[in-house]
Amino acid sequence: MSDINTTLLNSIQNIEVDLAEIKQALREIQRQFSNQFAPAVSAEDLTTMQQSIIEQSSLERIAKSVKRAQLTEYPDQLVQRKNEEQKYNLLLQILHEQDWKARCKEVSQGQSLPPLVPLSDHDLTVKRLHLKTLGRMTQQDISDSSLSSPDMSETGDVESPIMADVLSPPPTASVEPAHKRSQRS
Repeated sequence: MSDINTTLLNSIQNIEVDLAEIKQALREIQRQFSNQFAPAVSAEDLTTMQQSIIEQSSLERIAKSVKRAQLTEYPDQLVQRKNEEQKYNLLLQILHEQDWKARCKEVSQGQSLPPLVPLSDHDLTVKRLHLKTLGRMTQQDISDSSLSSPDMSETGDVESPIMADVLSPPPTASVEPAHKRSQRS
């Protein structure tokens, strides 16, 4: 029994030594890979990136906390918000299909029609946010014009630029660090 224990202990020690050597070799390979393929990053850039990541994660945690608090205090608003999102998604899909049909009419005979690709959930979210932003801007424009012009009938039946913006492709997301976006604003 004692010989078996000694053999097992020796085997475990050999495995631990082998494992330590493998870890050391892996660290060396990772170091070489980083030196060869990673771009040189200054200490200032690294600090800026770290601060940006910390700021972003802090903001995300705060937003989640606020959302959690809102859901516990006002759970019926979640259902209402989901229903509104579904309505807007349906309307946006219908507008997207109508826009596709209009583009198909412009295609000359003999050319293949572009396929109708439904909007993805991400595109729908971006378009909803874009609509909300445009709505707020329009609301601001209306309140500004009502201050300068007492007669609201001047607006007439001019085609709204909002629909053109909503039907346009979604804007690409910015990948720059959060502190640079805040400096720009």
